[in-house]
Amino acid sequence: MRQTVVLALVSVVAAAQQASAQRYVRQNETLEYTLTVESGGGLVVPVDYEITAMPLVVSLLYTALPGTKTRVNVFGGLGALLAAESQMRLLHNHGVLIPVTIASRKTAPYVHAGVEGEYMVHPRFAVNLRALGRLAKTSELEYDNEDFEVYQVPESKLKGRNIDFSGYNVAVGVRAYVGY
Repeated sequence: MRQTVVLALVSVVAAAQQASAQRYVRQNETLEYTLTVESGGGLVVPVDYEITAMPLVVSLLYTALPGTKTRVNVFGGLGALLAAESQMRLLHNHGVLIPVTIASRKTAPYVHAGVEGEYMVHPRFAVNLRALGRLAKTSELEYDNEDFEVYQVPESKLKGRNIDFSGYNVAVGVRAYVGY
C-alpha cells in the first residue's frame, strides 16, 4: 500500500470550503480521509442566520478509467457532520440596539457519493473536477426554551429547526501528490 498526500484542494463553490486529505493508494482503490468547513446563511430582516459544520468523512474511491494523463474516479463516503451549529442574530433597533444571538450545536451522520476527473499537468500535479451528492442533516436542534420569541418576530421561533447541508457540490481544484 503506497501513501499519497494531497497537499491542496481549492474549491470554487458558493460557500467557502477548506479541505485537507490524506490518501492511501492501492491498485485502482483509494481510501481518503477528509475534513472540510461548510458554511451558509442569509438575512431575513430582522434575523441574520448562519450555519456552519465540519464534516469528517472517510471515502473509498475506485479508479474507473485509469490513464497516464487523465483519470476518472467514482467514490462514496461515510462520516460525521461535526459541530453543526446554527446561529441567529436578531437585528432590532428600538431606540437602543440590543443584539441577541441564539445558537445550538449538534452532530449528525454524513453520506456522500460522486465522480471526479483529474488531468495530470505533471506526474505529481493535477487539475481536479469533482461532483458529489450528499445527505447531511441534523435532527431537531435543542434549545432550553423552544418557545422563545424576540419582539414577537415569527422568524425568531426556535422549535422545529435543524441544519441541512444535503444537496450537491461541484468543485474545481488542484492536487499535488507526494510519495506517489
